[in-house]
Amino acid sequence: MRDDFSPRTKDVLFKRARGNCSNPSCQKETSMAHSDENKAVNIGFAAHITAAAPGGERYDPTLSAQERGSAHNGIWLCGTCAKLIDSDSQKYTIELLRAWKIIAETGNEHEAAKLAVFSKIEKMMPELLEEMRNDLKGYPLKREFILMRNKRQGYVQIYPYSGK
Repeated sequence: MRDDFSPRTKDVLFKRARGNCSNPSCQKETSMAHSDENKAVNIGFAAHITAAAPGGERYDPTLSAQERGSAHNGIWLCGTCAKLIDSDSQKYTIELLRAWKIIAETGNEHEAAKLAVFSKIEKMMPELLEEMRNDLKGYPLKREFILMRNKRQGYVQIYPYSGK
């Protein structure tokens, strides 16, 4: 038995996210005009942060059916991001999804921009680490450091020392 969102809860999630995907690196508009003026196109989804049923991604058995179907357990996403979060639940954790939700709902564009930059860097990390490994293989180096205490300001400064 799935604890799905009610139409009212879906509407609340949509409006709280201002109709945009809550993923800070996406923020795609999920609602647009249809060619028929009596219709609209919706490509967004009210996604569960913790799964609606046992066996689903990020399922939390401690939640009641009411809690699983509440707006607190939901996040508004575009179709691509909704699929993405359920395809890699180790990367898209409950904590991360809650952070996305808070940023989207508070309209904190500065925080969203920081998280988007971090996400881009995170995606680049395997490539950057491989590049660093290759550099170290080709150009092994030895570094020594001198620790000096700054008595006036009360902190330790670290100076590279090449031994020259």
